Amino acid sequence: MIFLGDLACPSERVEYFNQAIDSLSVLSDEIVVVNLEAVILDRHQVLKPETLYNHPMVLDALRHRAKKIIVSLANNHMYDYPEAIITTRNRLEQQGIGVFGLQEPNGDILPYEFRDGNIEYALFGHCWNLYSKTNPNKVNDIKIVDIEYSDFIKNVTHYIEQNPRRQVYCFMHWNYDLEKYPFPMHVKLSRDLIDAGVSGVIGSHSHRPHGVEIYKGRPIAYCLGNFYLPSGIYFDSKLSYPECSRKSIGISIDSDNYKILQFDTDTDIPVRFVSSTGFNQYDSLPNDNLKQYIRFFKKNRVKRLLVPVFNNYNGRAYNIKNWLAVHRVKLIKGITKLLR
Repeated sequence: MIFLGDLACPSERVEYFNQAIDSLSVLSDEIVVVNLEAVILDRHQVLKPETLYNHPMVLDALRHRAKKIIVSLANNHMYDYPEAIITTRNRLEQQGIGVFGLQEPNGDILPYEFRDGNIEYALFGHCWNLYSKTNPNKVNDIKIVDIEYSDFIKNVTHYIEQNPRRQVYCFMHWNYDLEKYPFPMHVKLSRDLIDAGVSGVIGSHSHRPHGVEIYKGRPIAYCLGNFYLPSGIYFDSKLSYPECSRKSIGISIDSDNYKILQFDTDTDIPVRFVSSTGFNQYDSLPNDNLKQYIRFFKKNRVKRLLVPVFNNYNGRAYNIKNWLAVHRVKLIKGITKLLR
């Protein structure tokens, strides 16, 4: 099984992207799990400014290359076009593609379950609710999984207790755009999920790869980066990623064997496989000790202006910091709108 990062491929690049995927033999006959960073829109649909979308053919080459495709929809850009979330899910499922990351109509949080050989798996998706609060769904009642982290852990823990033989992986959407390191609270959350019985935790959203670690024998990858999200097209052609975003990683999981797959992305070709390495050969989390890591993060983080340091994912301090972070984003969006 291979986890890949963010994917949002517009019509201008879809044929180009599929040609590149056709050459990625590393994905052949694999179960591929990818963060689908936007809904699927048909060509005739009107596009909104500063939004992401996927062309209907975005997964065509992956479907032919891989044994099975599974996508997470638990990300903030689902709410760019809330009216297309269900049609996106239905289209994917009709193609035999697994889907997870949406709340059930009754509010239940359910994983995507599947079997590969003798092993049963379950995949949970989650998006930090900072992003659903700053880019809310104002169209319908469809919800991505964005419940409080404490409730998410309870939900996953209960599922593991009911399904002790099933390997559970959590695909998380978190952190800030282009932040170089994971928030301390996401380090703690990942380790708490492993302590609860999760087999691995994979992160996305920051649009650049983060460090990895093996915690109690199980893999944590804090951000995979963009698998493919091209510059120069989205956000009225103003979206442009720095050099650090032109590297992407995938996580290959084969029983207890974990590898880092390194890709170049958004360069002269959409995606190019570079190499495969072990976890111990790739950039690791700077410090295993959480208290020491908090000090490291405060000193070395990228996002600083009015951005609180999230040390924990619950409690009064977290709620205050989350409120401040939400209103910071809303203020930036308001100022940007006025300037435009």
